[in-house]
Amino acid sequence: MVRATIAVVSKRLPRVCDAFRRHFDRLQALFPDFGTIELHIDDAAGVDNGAGAERQFGYCREPDGKGAYKIAFASKTERLAQSNIDGLMAHEFGHAIDFRYGRRALEEIFGRHLPAGIERRADAIGSEVFGERIRYDKRLVQCVHCHGSVTRPRRLGP
Repeated sequence: MVRATIAVVSKRLPRVCDAFRRHFDRLQALFPDFGTIELHIDDAAGVDNGAGAERQFGYCREPDGKGAYKIAFASKTERLAQSNIDGLMAHEFGHAIDFRYGRRALEEIFGRHLPAGIERRADAIGSEVFGERIRYDKRLVQCVHCHGSVTRPRRLGP
C-alpha cells in the first residue's frame, strides 16, 4: 500500500504540496507496493552544496527507522515557476523510486537502460514515470514544459 504524509507543508508551501499530491497520485497508480513517502519543509535543503545555493531546493532520503521515504524542500521553492516545482518534484520522486526498487529492477520495468550516475538516473526515472522530460533551465534548475538542456550538465555531477 502506498501512503503519503504531508504534515504542515500544505499551509506554508501550497504549490509545492499540490505538486507533491499530483506526483504521488501517479506513483500510487504505477507502484502500488511503494510504501510511505513524506513531504517536509527543510530550509537546509536550499543551502549551497557546492553547485551554488541559487539552484538548491530539495532532497530525497531513504527510509529511516519508520520506513518512510522523505522528500524535503526549502521554503524558497514556493516562489519558483510551476515548471521548476514540477521538475524538481519529478526528480526527487525519481530518487525515491530508485531507492525503493533499484536500477536493475527499474530497467526491467521500463524496458530500457538507465544511467549509472544517481542524479541522471533520477531524471530518467522521473521523466519515465511522470511522462515529462526533465530539463535544466539557464540557472541549471530542473524544470518541465520549459526551454533548456535535456541532459544534466556535467558540472552538476552524474
